Amino acid sequence: MLRRIPLTKPVTWIGLILLVLGALLLRHGWRWYHETHNRLATYARTEGQVVALVAEVKDDEDGNIVWHPVVEFTTASGERVQFQETSGFGFRAFAPHVGQTVDVVYNPDTPEEAMLASWLTLWFPVVGLGCLGGVTLFFGLVLLLEAWSAE
Repeated sequence: MLRRIPLTKPVTWIGLILLVLGALLLRHGWRWYHETHNRLATYARTEGQVVALVAEVKDDEDGNIVWHPVVEFTTASGERVQFQETSGFGFRAFAPHVGQTVDVVYNPDTPEEAMLASWLTLWFPVVGLGCLGGVTLFFGLVLLLEAWSAE
């Protein structure tokens, strides 16, 4: 016979919250995966050149700087497009340097919708959300099973 999970224990509520949060993170990671996959299937790929690095000073007490490369590329139709990568690099040493050739994916209909075609910019958010969601879901399940078996 199945026992009910005791809802009066704080560990039960913490487990439920972690379970729901983990499921939401996994769902968001799954959606991000599909958006990235569809983007790569429909976007064109080319090479571009880093023409500048823009420093963004964060509004925190440490004054951290994030470096955003500005990339210029030529579309298949010959149009020259310049864009600033939205994801940045926390260390300048990790950012592509000015003059470096980089892979770019862009929307052929609106070439301004472009981004670096690197693992970091394309897949790191998906993997990060998946791992974070999986770990959160796991701990939520562990807490719920612990509460259930303690009764």
